Amino acid sequence: MSRSHLTVALALAAGLCLFGCGGGGGGGPPQPEFDQVFLEVLPDVGTTAGGTEIMLKGRGFLDRVRQIRAVRFGVIPAATWEVLDDETIRVVSPPGARGETVINLVGDNAPSEDGILLTRGYTYRAPIVYVADGPAAVDPQLYAVDLDTGTPALVGVIGFAVESMAMNGAGELYAVEAGSPYRLLRISRATGAGTPVALVRDGGSGDPVVVRDLTFVGNRLLGRTEASRLVEIDLVFGTASEIGTIPVAVPGGGMATDDATRVLLADAALSGQLYELDVVSGLIEPGPVLDRALFFLDLATVGTSVYALDADLPGSGGPGLVRIDRETGAVEEVTPLPPSTTALARDV
Repeated sequence: MSRSHLTVALALAAGLCLFGCGGGGGGGPPQPEFDQVFLEVLPDVGTTAGGTEIMLKGRGFLDRVRQIRAVRFGVIPAATWEVLDDETIRVVSPPGARGETVINLVGDNAPSEDGILLTRGYTYRAPIVYVADGPAAVDPQLYAVDLDTGTPALVGVIGFAVESMAMNGAGELYAVEAGSPYRLLRISRATGAGTPVALVRDGGSGDPVVVRDLTFVGNRLLGRTEASRLVEIDLVFGTASEIGTIPVAVPGGGMATDDATRVLLADAALSGQLYELDVVSGLIEPGPVLDRALFFLDLATVGTSVYALDADLPGSGGPGLVRIDRETGAVEEVTPLPPSTTALARDV
């Protein structure tokens, strides 16, 4: 073989080894084929307020050659992220602009200069809360309020006056009917129609129970009774089992999930104060002091904000939706609502 032919053969062998050789001679383990790693985003849609918990599903997340060092929504870093195992990363979305964006996994040894290992689509939509009519309405209705614009849109006729309502993580909307007999209802997010589930009864005596406020903690539906008892309501039979008591000094005016063990409470009386209740220990502590008093009807948490129904929104002569900053207690008016509105629930 001539010298020139030998040189070409050695070059070809070296080039092939770059793609197929590993181990021995310091080559190290073969690099993963990043473009063939399956990645699913669950869910792949969330609100512009951020705070949506997302699971990124794939494989090889613990592989030492990946060294994931950031998760970004477009160019915005995730609020928090954690590699749970080789196939799962848990991410909390940051606030973002309405529309489509991408989730980028950024790490070392990426096949691109910008460090991006994997990219998958994600969509930001407007955060929504639902509001419902109470006894003052002729035909109680359900409305969806776009929190980006403050615009309420009619969903449909509920058919029942609503005292309070709440939505669980699966997007199921539950409510208690206002006035006797205080039935537990399931409300359609598509049509607004309310369907009775069961009469709310005391889990011990079987007597009807008046429930003023609702919230979900995980999949548990909690309520506050007229007698300031904290109860868990069975979603099939409507039985209300006491799990604690609430000081009489904090009368009903709304309850909202804060995290896995704590809920926010508000006074029904004119108040500039929220409270935090630990549902495990039963301890209650003062929450943020508001910069103005509100007459609370109901509460909901959306991302890092608290939304409340104020029974007398200044300048509107009726109820309205307000946003409360959890850190400063500042109150910002969002939109006036129909005069018979009594209940509020966040969307998932």
